[in-house]
Amino acid sequence: MTWSYVKIAFRAMKRYRVQHLITITAIAVGFTCFIMGAYWYYWEHHFDTFHPEHDRIYALTTYGLFRTADGKPAERHQVHFSVKQEITGFPEIESSTRTFWNSYYDENGQLHMGLVVDTLFFSYFFSDFIEGTWIGIPFNHEYIVLTESMARRQFGDVYCVGERLQTERKSYVVAGVIKDYPANTEFLFEYLLLGTPGLNSMERAQTYVKVHRGTEMKKAWQKVEQVKYKGEVNYKTRDAEEWSFRLRSLPEIHLTCNHELNARFRNIRMLVLAGVLAFFSALINHLVLFIGQQQKRSLHNHTLSVIGAGTGSLVWKTVCELLLSLAVSFVLILVLIELVFPFFHNYTRLDGGEGMYMGYDRSIGFGNLMWTAVLVYLFCIVIYVGISLVPAVGMLRNRNTIVHTRWRRVLVALQVGIGSFFFLLFLWECCGSSGL
Repeated sequence: MTWSYVKIAFRAMKRYRVQHLITITAIAVGFTCFIMGAYWYYWEHHFDTFHPEHDRIYALTTYGLFRTADGKPAERHQVHFSVKQEITGFPEIESSTRTFWNSYYDENGQLHMGLVVDTLFFSYFFSDFIEGTWIGIPFNHEYIVLTESMARRQFGDVYCVGERLQTERKSYVVAGVIKDYPANTEFLFEYLLLGTPGLNSMERAQTYVKVHRGTEMKKAWQKVEQVKYKGEVNYKTRDAEEWSFRLRSLPEIHLTCNHELNARFRNIRMLVLAGVLAFFSALINHLVLFIGQQQKRSLHNHTLSVIGAGTGSLVWKTVCELLLSLAVSFVLILVLIELVFPFFHNYTRLDGGEGMYMGYDRSIGFGNLMWTAVLVYLFCIVIYVGISLVPAVGMLRNRNTIVHTRWRRVLVALQVGIGSFFFLLFLWECCGSSGL
C-alpha cells in the first residue's frame, strides 16, 4: 500500500513538475543557507566552551585601552597587573591565572608559538594528556608540554617524553603531550612552557579568574566595572582614566575583543536571517502547492473513502505525498553543501591574518556541519509534516473548498510578509553598518 502511495505522489510530481521543481529547489537553497549560517553562528558563539568548567572561568579585559580606526573605544583581553591584584582580592574570586606569549624559530626559519603557564592553567583549561603529566614537574622554564600536532612534526610521534626540543636560545625537556584544542578557541599555541608567566612592556597580561560556585555574576560584573586604575601614571598608563574593566566569559572574549571581526559577525547575522526566512518561505510555498493539489483531489479522496478507505489510510497517503518532495529536497541539500563547502570554508575560516597568528587555521569541520544539517532537517520536517497534517486532515473530513481557499490566501499573505520583513531588516543592517 505504501509503495502505491509513493507512485501516486511521484505521478503528482510529474504532473506539476514546474511547481515542484521551484519548490524543491527553494527548500534546498533556503535550508542550505539557513544551516550554514546557523552553524557558523553557533560555532562563533561557543569559543572555548569545551573547557571542563568554562561557566566559572572569566577573563579580565580592559575597555578603552585603544581605539579603532573610526575613533571608537575598543576592548582588549589584557589587564594591568595592579588592577588584577585588586580584582582578584574580591570575595567572589576563587583564584586567578595568567598566560604570556613565547615563541621561537626552528632551524628551517618557521615560527612556533607557545604560552608560558603556571600550575593553575591545567586546572582551568582543557588538558587531555596523551603521555606524560605536569604533576611533579618543576615550573622553572626548563620543561614544556607539546600539542599532539607539534609532537608529530618535531619527533614524528607523540611518545617523546624526556626528549629535548632545541630552539635558537636553549633546549627544553618534553614533560608531556596533550591533544590539540578544537578549532574554535582563542588559545593559539603549539607548546606550553612551564614557568611563571611575565608581563608585557606595558605591564599587562592576559588574566583569567575562576569564581566561586553560586556567585551572583551580575553583582561581580558591577564591582569589576567600578574598579579604577590607582597605580603610577606614566607614558605607559597616560590614558588610564579612560579605562574600564570587564569580566568576560570565554565565548565573549572572541566576540568582544576582536573588533576587526565586527563585519564578519554582521555577515553571520544576515546569513542566518536570510536562511531562516528563505527556508520558512519555501516551506509555506510547498504547503500552498500541497493544499491546492489536495483540493483538486478532494473528489478522488472522497471516492476512496466511500469504497472503504479509512481516514488513517488516506492520511498516510497524504504523508507520503509530502515526504517524497521533501526527500528529494534533502538529497539536493546534501549535494549543495558538498559543492558549496570549499567556498564556505575559505570564507569562514580564521587563519589569523598576519603576525604572530599566521598559520593558525581555525575553521568549521565538514563532518560536523553535515551531521548537523541531517539532524536539523529531520527535526524541521517532523514539525512541518505535523503542521501540514492539520489542513490535510481537515480537507479529508470537510470538503468545503472555501475554508481551504482561505488557508491558501493566509499562507500567501504570510509569504509576502516574510519578504517585506527581510527587506526592511536588510535595509536596517545596511544603514547600521554605514553609520546612517
